[in-house]
Amino acid sequence: MPSGIKKTEKVAQFLANKIKVNEFSLPEIGFSSPAKRAYKTAKIITSSLHFPLEIKEELYTFSMQDLEKIVKSFDNKYNKIAIFGHNSAFTDFINKFGNKVIFNLPTSAVAIIEFKTDSWSEISKGNTTQIIIPKELN
Repeated sequence: MPSGIKKTEKVAQFLANKIKVNEFSLPEIGFSSPAKRAYKTAKIITSSLHFPLEIKEELYTFSMQDLEKIVKSFDNKYNKIAIFGHNSAFTDFINKFGNKVIFNLPTSAVAIIEFKTDSWSEISKGNTTQIIIPKELN
């Protein structure tokens, strides 16, 4: 089994365990870039955790500015969304909108940011509640 799949499955299991003990709540929906690796990662996570996934063509971007526009356009009917895409957009987004600075968000890693707003269009600096790095999981 390729190492990327193993890493993603390890992260999915970690998240599932966090959900079981109410340390993490399930996203209502996931949006993925149509790129093969991003989509495969998204399918492993969403299938393991049982939440819906949609392809969002615009997530095929490496630009933080594009990613910010996409996130700010999300429908406010969703409170918790998972997004799957590409660096350097994700690392830059986390550093701009989270309160923990990271050098790089590795493949299959997860960053969770909570925002104190009910409107995606109004997000600003949020609270980075977790950064889950596959190689740091046992």
